Amino acid sequence: PYCWQGVSSVFYRQIKSNPDSVSAERWAEALNKLNPHTIYLTGGEPFLYKDIVKVIKMLDRKIKVEMSSNLSNIMDIESFASINPSRFGLLAFSFHPSQYDGEAFFKRLEFLVKKGFSGSLGVEMVLFPDNLSFAQLALERCKRLRVTIMFDPCELENKPPEYLDEKYQARVSYLVRKGNEQNISMGLTPKKRNDFFGRTSRKMCYLFRIPVWIKYLKKTHRGQECPGKVPIFCSAGMRRINLDYKGDAYVCMSAIDRSKKFGKHALPHYYPIGNIFEKDFKLLEKPIICWESFRCPACDYDHLSGAWRKFQLHNLNVALPLPE
Repeated sequence: PYCWQGVSSVFYRQIKSNPDSVSAERWAEALNKLNPHTIYLTGGEPFLYKDIVKVIKMLDRKIKVEMSSNLSNIMDIESFASINPSRFGLLAFSFHPSQYDGEAFFKRLEFLVKKGFSGSLGVEMVLFPDNLSFAQLALERCKRLRVTIMFDPCELENKPPEYLDEKYQARVSYLVRKGNEQNISMGLTPKKRNDFFGRTSRKMCYLFRIPVWIKYLKKTHRGQECPGKVPIFCSAGMRRINLDYKGDAYVCMSAIDRSKKFGKHALPHYYPIGNIFEKDFKLLEKPIICWESFRCPACDYDHLSGAWRKFQLHNLNVALPLPE
């Protein structure tokens, strides 16, 4: 009930997909050809693709791999543990206690700790009202395993009545603070914690090495906050792309979701820029113009906003209308 795609299931859950339609060998070949700095595997759930471990093992060792998963029993944990733990820069596991057994979740987490994955592990949990009774369990188990815990306040457009309850709000604030304090007590500073959880996403995401001109912009402009619907130049599609299960590449997470939502009525920059299995696929060579920076999710914003530049229309900041 607190999943944003679940709430909008009239759009997102109607799309039928076959995640196993592309072989592991083909994925690995295409991804190695792209040669990104980082590959972030997420979903949905990455382990819905039965050969995900095989793909990871075939990736070039220079490519940094990160992943988010729900650590449910769909994951072949024995097979996953056969990967060298040093392969991962981040393993973020989402704890959904209302969806599967909490004891089983932490038993699987403990198995990975014993296999040497402890340096990259982190647990994330959304503080939906039904989840609050499991928060203490999450704190205690993460402390015992020396694993980072991240509590996220639940954000819903149509909040249920219990969200207005002062006791609920106070409990949420306490847990967020308690989780932060516990992480710091284990030697994980807020900066390091942000490295763990500052890049959540819902599709395969690829971060490429920074072009020289973007380095220059980051140094001289330090990014420009562009609130509302003011047009900006954005390096989405140049420095970062999002892939769906077919290999179609989109400039950002907003594009990949809204392309599916609006179909043929989508704005031009929502369309795929190509497919990575095509021989002539390449990243964009110029920034796109976007006037929806307010939609930019954290996973894209953290990597792209530093190079944003305002698009001056007749030297005025003009908010453009959104067609939907």
